[in-house]
Amino acid sequence: MKSTTKPYLLMTVILAALSFSNLAYAKKDKNSKMTKPPTAQENAAAQAAAAPVADAKPVSYQINTVEGNEKFEDSSMAKSRTLITDGKSTDLKSVNFGLRKKAVFGLVPVRVYVAQFFAANPEKLIKTEDGFAGSLQAAGPVQLRLSFLRDLPGPKIAESFKEGLEANKINIKNLSPELTQTMNIVSSISEFKKGESFSITGSWTDTTSTLILESSTEIKVITGTHELANHIFSIWFGKPADGKLADLKKALIK
Repeated sequence: MKSTTKPYLLMTVILAALSFSNLAYAKKDKNSKMTKPPTAQENAAAQAAAAPVADAKPVSYQINTVEGNEKFEDSSMAKSRTLITDGKSTDLKSVNFGLRKKAVFGLVPVRVYVAQFFAANPEKLIKTEDGFAGSLQAAGPVQLRLSFLRDLPGPKIAESFKEGLEANKINIKNLSPELTQTMNIVSSISEFKKGESFSITGSWTDTTSTLILESSTEIKVITGTHELANHIFSIWFGKPADGKLADLKKALIK
């Protein structure tokens, strides 16, 4: 009995091993038949996907002025300004202007700058204390042009802007990167000289906003969230940081 059982078991093991080997080979052969070499179109698509993406061409901005004959506080008021974006022109019409005063040491108010406000679609502005700021996007692009009546260092102007932001419940200790960049640009100007101008232009899309900062020597552009331009213009059209800024707001929105 023992001599008959051993050969039988040995034969069973050999047959099982051969069956497993054939099954593995058949599976491998099936997979090799399913895998086809890539076509020329597939190769081209793969190469295109792997190719580096070229940097988008930066948008170019230019601002031109049509001078007017009117003067206010020794500053010439522009009749209009033209924003040129990649060759496309948008006329910004003069809406109003006013004087920014600031109390020195909380006592004697001194003249700081004349602010002139422009808008592409001024008819869409809501000229009320509470409605003006919310209508800027519809009236945009919009611009504030500050013509300085005295020499002032950039850091001091940046600090006054931060006071305006803080008055509108914007945490100046935790500003967004774009607002921080804006404040840094203003602060980096060593001096705003008497007779020179600095303009802030704001434009909006459905999801973003862009600030165009124009000094006497250069133009800087910052694009951020929808709230970026809203926050900056709240300095003048939101809750005023002091009584003299409130007077300027009334002059600009009337």
